[in-house]
Amino acid sequence: MLIKEFEQVVRDCSHRIAMKTPERTFTYQELNNSVNRLAHWILSQYRPIKTKSEGQTSALLLQQGDNAVVAQMAVLKAQKVYVPFDATYPFKRLENMLDFFDIPMIITDNEHEKLADRLIARIPREIPILNMDRIPLQYPTGNPGLEPADRLPAYILLTSGSSGTPRGVLQTRENL
Repeated sequence: MLIKEFEQVVRDCSHRIAMKTPERTFTYQELNNSVNRLAHWILSQYRPIKTKSEGQTSALLLQQGDNAVVAQMAVLKAQKVYVPFDATYPFKRLENMLDFFDIPMIITDNEHEKLADRLIARIPREIPILNMDRIPLQYPTGNPGLEPADRLPAYILLTSGSSGTPRGVLQTRENL
């Protein structure tokens, strides 16, 4: 629902301001173009899904701000699920999250790329890092054209584990 409604607003109000941060101002069209380019890049990086649980999540290792908004929407447009990774967490917690969620991809930026590199260096499988500050221009700005999937999860938060074991809490797209 969120993506469908956003795309309608882009059609109706493409030149109006959609988001303003200290770094940048986006019109709806500019925001949609950035989201779509990243969504196409995300889709190009996923390996074929072998089981229902494999290959659906993307770690977002970003500060709050325009890159985080673009990444969240791009992951949703690509019909994937994002897991926010906070760079202020202890390194061991981030490693455990990478393993716990079987993350197949990290989306980050120049500021956090070295941390992402350190995280994947300790994992015995290949995990691509998509740096939002260097999205290849070859990816189109048009909508990916996937059918909205409102019943899919949107994101997963890892609880603190006060009961002894951390758990992932799912938020569905219907509730966004």
